[in-house]
Amino acid sequence: MDAITDQFREQISLYIERQKMEILSDYEEKEPETAANHKKMVDAAAEELRKIVRNNIEAALVVEEQQVLNDARKDMHQNIVKRLRRSYDRKVKDLHDKLTEINLFNDRMQHVITALREQL
Repeated sequence: MDAITDQFREQISLYIERQKMEILSDYEEKEPETAANHKKMVDAAAEELRKIVRNNIEAALVVEEQQVLNDARKDMHQNIVKRLRRSYDRKVKDLHDKLTEINLFNDRMQHVITALREQL
């Protein structure tokens, strides 16, 4: 991103300078006093544009950084959900196994009770 940002800044600066030179060369020939005033206005506008570009680039970098952080949080959340799901599934399976064992034990006890009743 830094190389692209630097290239963008350079292109903006070159564009501003070219526009400034074209405007000033016309005025300097025809009206030197107006050209001087206009040069001041153009310089002020160019500086303001540079500030805007700088702020926009900084804002874009902040947004990009926030996106990276959001993606990291999302990945972390998904990993936590996966671990919780696996843990839940394991516990459900363990409970199922215990219930099955208890049911088998109860069935055996029922058979024992039935057998004892038949003997009485």
